Amino acid sequence: MPHCILELTDTVPQKTEMMRAAFVALDTSGLFATDDIKVRMLEYPSDSIYHAVTPVFVHVTIYLLSGRTDDQKHQLSADVYQAVLPYVEACRPCSVSVNLIDMDRGSYVKKLIV
Repeated sequence: MPHCILELTDTVPQKTEMMRAAFVALDTSGLFATDDIKVRMLEYPSDSIYHAVTPVFVHVTIYLLSGRTDDQKHQLSADVYQAVLPYVEACRPCSVSVNLIDMDRGSYVKKLIV
């Protein structure tokens, strides 16, 4: 944990670099062990999205196990937002958002199957 999901329009350039920037922002926060951070991307074809004002978007959802303070979560959101922002500057107009979701530690189940 955390799981960081970048949802974005296929017209956004430098997707791999953006994923790396999000990873670095999560890693340098000091809230997680480096090996626990996972960043994934879901890309949407631009012809499958309709929004009259901002047809290009990047939305980042970060799933966290509960236990961080509101200040920590706010800072993390701001850091990830700032990390991805340079990669969409050429895509104006573009909507960029970050959302953190607390997951209950008592109900989260994971097992690595090797």
